[in-house]
Amino acid sequence: MNRTKLAEIIKGLDKKDRNKLKKFAQMPLLTISSMELKLLRYFIQNVDKSDDETVFSKEAIQNKIFPNQVITSKSWNYLANHILELVREFLLYNLVIKSMITRWFLLTKVILDHGWKKNYRSSLKKLQNLLEAPINRDEHHHLFEYWTNKLIIGSAKSNRKLPDEMDKVNQALNSFYIENKLMVMTEMANRKQIIQSKSSLPIWDNIIDSLESKQFYNSIGIEIYFHLYKMMTEESENHYNNVKEALAENGKTFSIEYKKPIYHYLMNRCMAFINQGKIEYAHDYLGFIDQMVREKIILEGGEMPPPRLKNMVSASLLVNKDNWAENYVNSFSQFLPKSDRRSITLFGQAQINFYRAEYRMALKKLNGFTFKDMYYRIAYEILLLKIYYELKDFDALFKRAATFRKYLSREVKLSDRKKTAVRNFIKGLTDIVKYKGYDKQKTEELTAYFEKEKIITDREWLLSKVKKKGQR
Repeated sequence: MNRTKLAEIIKGLDKKDRNKLKKFAQMPLLTISSMELKLLRYFIQNVDKSDDETVFSKEAIQNKIFPNQVITSKSWNYLANHILELVREFLLYNLVIKSMITRWFLLTKVILDHGWKKNYRSSLKKLQNLLEAPINRDEHHHLFEYWTNKLIIGSAKSNRKLPDEMDKVNQALNSFYIENKLMVMTEMANRKQIIQSKSSLPIWDNIIDSLESKQFYNSIGIEIYFHLYKMMTEESENHYNNVKEALAENGKTFSIEYKKPIYHYLMNRCMAFINQGKIEYAHDYLGFIDQMVREKIILEGGEMPPPRLKNMVSASLLVNKDNWAENYVNSFSQFLPKSDRRSITLFGQAQINFYRAEYRMALKKLNGFTFKDMYYRIAYEILLLKIYYELKDFDALFKRAATFRKYLSREVKLSDRKKTAVRNFIKGLTDIVKYKGYDKQKTEELTAYFEKEKIITDREWLLSKVKKKGQR
């Protein structure tokens, strides 16, 4: 029975869409039996318990909603498959309903195919107006411009009447290609900074040069992704600010799915700036989080991504908002993947304990940490080293640092940049520990090293330790 496929889809729907699904299932045109409708409602009501296998077992379902009926395995499979197809039809229906441009393009094409001229003119006008002032714009916007102009050309009795339409078709197709090419290049650049990758970024100098001169700025999508790409490859604050401003001005016209990766890239860049010692970007990061909470897109498929919660806590603590960090852990831990929920929650609590100088409590929390994710492992090791430093357990610190270095050498998936940043942190921390007593020259050397080194994790914390050591 396709219980897991059904649960996966329904769980990913928000409350509003789940209610829409129930209404959709009762539409007169659909052929759904009362038994199938009962089963669908059961799934919707219990989907948030989908981690509990007993809730969706054949026995549990039969006892709950069909106690007086004997249903064969063949009948169960038929019921599940029919409901799954119904849910998939709802997804397609919902896609068309939510996207005004998709709806009016399909309607205009159907009307044109039937030769209904009066309806075609009014429908085409509506479609063109939507393309000029889009609602829920996404990466397919220019593709619909291309298709619409193709419709106009196809409907004309004579191509002589359409001197500009072929230019519009060509421009729309170019814009679609450039925007989507930039989206791919941006994601490639983003991944290259996070994980080890043998793939090289494509050489696209002619287009990039044209974009530098704003030749293709007929599209807000091209403008945003050009700046995102440059932000990734040049680590530029100017390009970051350009994207941030464009998002603030145009974000209301973007679809939710189109906005998500833009937020993601901007928040990643915030964390990169923070690691360079630019703590003020923690405010930006938390601002994006607040916006995503208000727009109800903070979760991914109904779950809180573990790295996001870690960064939310870290950013809050950097701006001395430990109450915010605590609220984030308390509010969102329930949405973490169940298999790792306890570990990730303990880590968030340990971060807060460390900030509050409750070092032994933080150490105790870390003892329960078992999450296998590569980046959480690195964050765990760094926090552990910092705790040992504050507890003055330097023997444990040096042993752990040696083990950590070996782990970094073995981890082939980690990008060279990330390895360098962490190795520089380990070197910096062990140098501070080796620095005995007051030595003005040594203080100045370490301070200069931390300020000059561009790639280093937890720069500000290391600088604060050097400053404290340098005080008589």
